[in-house]
Amino acid sequence: MNDKDFLELNDADRALLAELEKVGEDKLVELLRDLRAERTLEYQIYATREQWQWIPWTTCLGGSIVALSANSPVIRMGAVLAAGILAYWITHRRRLGLEASFDALNMRHKWVVHITRLLKAKARLRLLGFDERLDTPRGSAPRDPIHLQGFRFPLRAGVWTVVIWLGLLLVAILSSIYTWTPLEVVVPFGK
Repeated sequence: MNDKDFLELNDADRALLAELEKVGEDKLVELLRDLRAERTLEYQIYATREQWQWIPWTTCLGGSIVALSANSPVIRMGAVLAAGILAYWITHRRRLGLEASFDALNMRHKWVVHITRLLKAKARLRLLGFDERLDTPRGSAPRDPIHLQGFRFPLRAGVWTVVIWLGLLLVAILSSIYTWTPLEVVVPFGK
């Protein structure tokens, strides 16, 4: 199952949804409120993990940009390369936590969507759901592209890191070639 189909129910989920259908409306409203509270808490965890990825990453980016103005080509290229490797390592290390939070968000979002669709005729349940933004192709599970677009960007930071730092390294190399002059023989005046 890919990320676009995260709202799709398997057999165990359908059985659980059938059991939930037997529960009263008040219990479902309480369950939805709990799920939304858990989703909010998981979102806060995700945002904190994302923040601890971007703060050191942008520090590496700033260091690379400052290094481009160094007089020495070795420092210019070396600092950009070192900061790029560090930024990639940061995104690689943070990815596991971000994926765990993203999966937890998806799970809670899936149940909020299906429980509110279970009793979508009830006005107070519709207010707790996401029906307005769902895309439901015929014969398939509903899709929530807004949810996916909102949370996937930090998980692609590794790819963006490689692209950005390759560009910065290219700028460092080209500026080093442009400013490089061969060693000149200095002849003192008056001789």
